[in-house]
Amino acid sequence: MTTPGADPIATLATLETHRHVCWFYDSGSERMEVASEFLRGGLDSGQRAIYICCEERPDEVQQQLTHRGIPVAQAEAAGSLVIGTASETYLKDGVFLTERMLTLLNETVEGALNDGFVGVRVCADMSWVLDMAAVEDVLAYEALCNQFVTSCRATGLCLFDRARFPPALLESFGKRHSWTGARTGIGANPHYEPSFE
Repeated sequence: MTTPGADPIATLATLETHRHVCWFYDSGSERMEVASEFLRGGLDSGQRAIYICCEERPDEVQQQLTHRGIPVAQAEAAGSLVIGTASETYLKDGVFLTERMLTLLNETVEGALNDGFVGVRVCADMSWVLDMAAVEDVLAYEALCNQFVTSCRATGLCLFDRARFPPALLESFGKRHSWTGARTGIGANPHYEPSFE
């Protein structure tokens, strides 16, 4: 876990590449604080930083990131910050498809490297999962993402609302991430089960 005395959220700015983190948050304010630090770290280190929103509109995310000191307009103009939505990515055409998402991730990393960035940081609000009748495909996808981030210049941060997700579902998603985080700490996940991959 985090070094004693270190702020887990602040450490997201310097999170190493190849991490796939499941973060459990307790409020919308915490969600944006966590996202801001993670994205800021990507921008400061020459990576393309991507945020996939669900609970807010892209313009609301822009405002909140700007409020937290991120030069949103400048970063978006330079292509270093991209703000998208779950309906444009995970749920394109109204359906989740694992292969399509993995292809999109590959194309995203390749595109960033071709554009001169040193890698990609993707932060996603996972609340869209709550509207799905079945989540088995998403769980399988999350497990595969561990392999993906270790094979390329990518880092992923998945955000889960602890108050809205049923405990059993939080546990299932947690087991499919090699790292976990919350206000109490961040580090290698002792409950991670690689057998899901």
